[in-house]
Amino acid sequence: MPAFLLEIGTEEIPASYIRPALQQLSSAFERVLSAEGVRPSGVRAEGTPRRLVLFASDVPAERPGTKKTVRGPAAAQAFGPDGFPTPIGAGFAAKHGLPPEAIRIEETPKGRYCMIEASTPGENAASILGRVLPKLVTGLRFPKSMRWGSPSTSFARPIRRLCALLGDRPIPFEIEGVAARPESAGHPFLAPGAIPVPRADLPAFRESLRKSFVILDPDERKSAIESAIRARLGTGNGARIPSDLLEEVAFLVEWPHLLEGRFDEAFLSVPAIVIEQAMTEHQRYFPVHAPDGRLENRFLVVANRAPADPALIREGNERVLRARLADARYFWETERKTPLESRLPRLEGVLYLQGFGTVRQKADRLAALAKAYADEIPIRANEAEAAVRAALLSKADLVTDLVGEFPKLQGQMGREFLLAEGAANDVAEAVGEHYRPRFAGDAIPSTTPGRIAALADKFDHLVACFAAGFAPTGSQDPMALRRQTIGILRILDEGGLSLPLSFAVERAIDALAIQHHASLAGPTAAAGISGRVLAFLADRVRQHFSDAGFPADHIEAVLASESDEIPDVRARLQALRAISARPEWEALVAAVERTGNITRNEKTVDAVDPDVFEADEERALGSALLQAAEPIQRFFLANKFEAGALLYHVSFTAALQRFFQKVFVNVEDARIRANRLAMLSRIHALFARPFADLSRIVVPGKAAGKGGTDA
Repeated sequence: MPAFLLEIGTEEIPASYIRPALQQLSSAFERVLSAEGVRPSGVRAEGTPRRLVLFASDVPAERPGTKKTVRGPAAAQAFGPDGFPTPIGAGFAAKHGLPPEAIRIEETPKGRYCMIEASTPGENAASILGRVLPKLVTGLRFPKSMRWGSPSTSFARPIRRLCALLGDRPIPFEIEGVAARPESAGHPFLAPGAIPVPRADLPAFRESLRKSFVILDPDERKSAIESAIRARLGTGNGARIPSDLLEEVAFLVEWPHLLEGRFDEAFLSVPAIVIEQAMTEHQRYFPVHAPDGRLENRFLVVANRAPADPALIREGNERVLRARLADARYFWETERKTPLESRLPRLEGVLYLQGFGTVRQKADRLAALAKAYADEIPIRANEAEAAVRAALLSKADLVTDLVGEFPKLQGQMGREFLLAEGAANDVAEAVGEHYRPRFAGDAIPSTTPGRIAALADKFDHLVACFAAGFAPTGSQDPMALRRQTIGILRILDEGGLSLPLSFAVERAIDALAIQHHASLAGPTAAAGISGRVLAFLADRVRQHFSDAGFPADHIEAVLASESDEIPDVRARLQALRAISARPEWEALVAAVERTGNITRNEKTVDAVDPDVFEADEERALGSALLQAAEPIQRFFLANKFEAGALLYHVSFTAALQRFFQKVFVNVEDARIRANRLAMLSRIHALFARPFADLSRIVVPGKAAGKGGTDA
């Protein structure tokens, strides 16, 4: 089977667009050709800022023709009494490109129906490709697209060159006046001329581009850049190469060449995070650090070619960085003279959410929440004070010029300003990390005050957005509430903070209601918000622990119990996993499930009266409850779940089996029946509430949550 090669030559595409576009291109190609009956294999996509390239090692040379019998309308509908075809019959034949005479009538179990032998002609792959490639190319989607030529055509940047070959056969097609030709182009400055492409051969194509100063494979470019940086800095600095910056720079160049520049050492008086942000975010430079981690007054820049005069390129980059650092130093030296707290009044001019006030009001809510959460957990008094102080000041840096210039430094600049004015380290650190975790893989806050401030911020945002009507729907989550909730769960789980979710949500609603009572009235009443937020959190809890490797039925069993503290949920899940490997497991599940099934509809639980017992099995079970209840409760309260479960097994599984074999629960005597149900309710709750409701466990031969009931 022949190979296939497609190149889309363009003006320079933004770096962040290219990797997703390559993924789109390869998946769309496989999907479209498979739908045409020509399934390609060995599909891969590579690219640079000025080209997207698709390659398939094997494409079937043609789609074979097919024949099949198609059933149509009933004979009575297709032909009239005179035997001539009706419009229905004629239309059925025409649909398959045949005359009415091609229809035959067959007897079927449902009566006489029209049949026709329909055939699909074969088609060679070159013809198929010429037909589908224009739609494949123009169907790619980008965050922002440009239009040129026809207003119906859009792409990331204007298309200037097309090349498509199946084996050594060029595939003719055209987009906006650009016709596909069997040629490519090299580096726009070093080798701008046309490069003949005689056949679809990816290694040969790569090599011809390499000779024209283009490295086609983005991973090869990344590796080349990283190797050059390591060679320049030494292996000790390898961990300091930002992976996201490396990815971006690899899609900014076709022929990378590393240069080193320097800046005035006096700029090091500015916080390192500001200098690094100016380098990485604004200029795409790689900062250089000393072995001890200190920022040095030099940087590395990746040029798109080996310049004839490296000094000229280096000086140009140094001049641009010098201007940015001069602005940053001016902002820093000016703004550090003003205490961060004095900026709080300016937050009155920053709107938070429509209907829910300003960021200044949010700061007051965060301080109140931090105090409530710190009291509930609880933490040490000095940590609680630091958390409240940090929560109040956490947004004050939003109105500084430095954060205006470097928005990604919000929170972190608050930390720097506080340290510069001599504030307590724990308060400064908490302000600096209260946005964490900001993305997947980011660390949670490292300090307890930082974790409390972060929880206050995230719970407040979650509740306010639900109240304002911004709850996630399907794939839409404009306020990033799923990410915020993942952050909440990670902080509670990894930080070991026993803050009940229901308590945290209720306090956040209370704080919001104090300031914006009118906005919480009517259909967005506080009770309704609480239920929706907690349901949303519960779904995320399920996903969080499922991602951690716990079985779904174990998660459901624990969530059906009384706990909504994340560290406690994890402890119960770990204990449940250990117990489920023991030989007592199935008997334990059966005992908890059976007592739960028979008492499921009991709304109240009366006291158990031993004087009402009639059968010996009933008295034995009551005696076991009397003796074992307190020690089992002590085990569970001390988080000794496995020990409590084993004592429960020893105390009740055999006794319950004998009881259900000999004793009829739902007797006519209401007093006896109520007493037996009360005893079984207490036995069930003794395990299900403080540990896990095992009726949710799936065992062989039983569906989740299902089970028989006892009479």
